[in-house]
Amino acid sequence: MSKSLNQALRWIYWWHSTEEHPDEVSGGDVLIALNRDFDIVRLTGKEIQALVVAWQSSAISLDTVLHQMERGSVLPPGRSAAEEMELIKKNPPPPPLQQASWGQSGGGEN
Repeated sequence: MSKSLNQALRWIYWWHSTEEHPDEVSGGDVLIALNRDFDIVRLTGKEIQALVVAWQSSAISLDTVLHQMERGSVLPPGRSAAEEMELIKKNPPPPPLQQASWGQSGGGEN
């Protein structure tokens, strides 16, 4: 597909240029490359949770967690683990939520 599109674009370029023959139009003049990355991976919520649990239990490093999150389209492309850690330091997460004690007394409080 890319080869055919490149050939067609070279002809179009040739029609509007000063070259004698279409073969004189080089790939440096006209070049198109189609995206071949069809295996986009997105992490599910359970996979993210498993990564965090593995990190918290010291089974994997934070760098590995962040790398997997980048590959799984959770983090922006190109953001390094160090950059992510710097952003976390600048804006730390809130403390964990405490479990509610509602309904644990066994009786209704009115």
